[in-house]
Formats: sequence, structure tokens, C-alpha cells
Amino acid sequence: LPLGALEPQTFFLDPSPPDMTSDARPPQEELDSFSFCGQRARPRRGIEAKFKEGETYLKPPGSCKSRWTQSSIGIEVECCDRCNIYVLDVTEQVQIADCRDCRIIVGPTVGSVFLLDCTGCTFSIAARQLRLRDVQDSELRVFVPTAEGVVVESSKRLRFRSWDVAYPQLESQFTLARFPTANNFWHKIYDFTSPAEGEPQNYEIIPVEEQASTRWCELSLSPSGLCSGTVVETLVEAPSMHGCECPIESADGTTYSASWYT
Repeated sequence: LPLGALEPQTFFLDPSPPDMTSDARPPQEELDSFSFCGQRARPRRGIEAKFKEGETYLKPPGSCKSRWTQSSIGIEVECCDRCNIYVLDVTEQVQIADCRDCRIIVGPTVGSVFLLDCTGCTFSIAARQLRLRDVQDSELRVFVPTAEGVVVESSKRLRFRSWDVAYPQLESQFTLARFPTANNFWHKIYDFTSPAEGEPQNYEIIPVEEQASTRWCELSLSPSGLCSGTVVETLVEAPSMHGCECPIESADGTTYSASWYT
């Protein structure tokens, strides 16, 4: 990831267009953009798996529930290999399955985020509840507002740390999702699968002091079309990118405070 400050692009979708009515629903083209999936294998039909490889999926601020406030917006991601996946607006539910070596960021999710059969990924997830099954060799950077928010099953070699992402409009998204921001229970893990005798615990908590030097991951966004574009991530100890926001304290209690955001 490149270091140093970058000026973010600011041409996000307007979350409240003037012609929008209370019962407006996304058109079909927009509905199609809420799915980013390769082909799951179906042996009985002679269909082999086909993964999306090295692609970027970007739903920028103002493209999901911030725009379609009366609709239940869910995102489905499946069969991705070495992809960068950014869901940077409020959703009702997100399901991510069969992903390998991907970078995945999911902004405030009113309900649950489900991670299934994923390997070697780095996730940043903000959700009412995060549920994992058959996830291995992955790092999870988490915001959950309740002590029962992270549930793990049949998963191994996981590393957990606090939510780290900052980008424009994030505070208003937390408000729309009705998330209290005073407490983040990222370190409270409920693991329903005990490790075999003599095996290490299925997960580890990254020490707070190890998180400080990369406390924040600031995003510079250049959206294109309904669900593509480019994203540059910058890891920093203190805020540096004008326009970024994060209403959540870091693991050591540091707030994201800058001249443009207090």
C-alpha cells in the first residue's frame, strides 16, 4: 500500500437526488450492481468453478441505502480471487463466499455480514453482527456495537483487530445505520468450534500496541459506473487525507481528529 497523503476524489453519488420519492426503487441495472460473483462449481451439471480474478468492485458512498432509503439493499460477493472489494455505503445484509486472497471492506451493515469459505483475505467489516464459517488464514478489522457481535464456526488461523477504515461520508452512514459509536466489541469473539487437542486457538487478538502504527486506513476513491473504479489505501498513524471521516475510536482509544473532521 502506498504511503503518504493523497487528496481524495469527491464525486460520489448524491445520496438524496432531487427527483427521488419515498417509494423509489432501484432500476434493474442498479439491482444487478449489488452482486459481484464468479461461477460456483456445479458438478452434477458439469459446470466448473470460474473465479473473478484481479478485479475491483466498488460501491461508493451514496450508492446503496444512503440513496435508496426505502429499499432493503443486500450485497452478494462470491468466487473471487485476488480481487479488491469495497462496499462503502449502508446495506441491510452482505454475504461473501468463496473468496481467496482478497482485500474486502464493508461499510455499515444494518444486519449481518456473513463470511463463508474464504481463505487468505484481509477484511474490514462494520456490522450489527459478523458471522464466519469455514474461514481460514485471514485478518479481520472489525466494528460491532454489541458484545455478541462476532460469531465464528469451523474457522482457523484468524487474526482480529479494531476497525481501521476512514473515508468521506462514513459518519453519516453510521448514523443512518443507527450504530452507537461509544463502544466497539471487536475483541469479543464467540467461537463455537473448539480446536483439536494440542492445537492452538482458532483465532488470536492482535495486541493494541501493534495496531498503533497502522491505526487508520484512509481511502482515496475514483468511482466509475455503478460498481467499478479505483481505490488507493493509505495506512497512517494519524489522519492525513482531507475529507476522510471515522467516528470510531482506534483500539487504543485514539479518535480520528483532524482540521477537516472533529
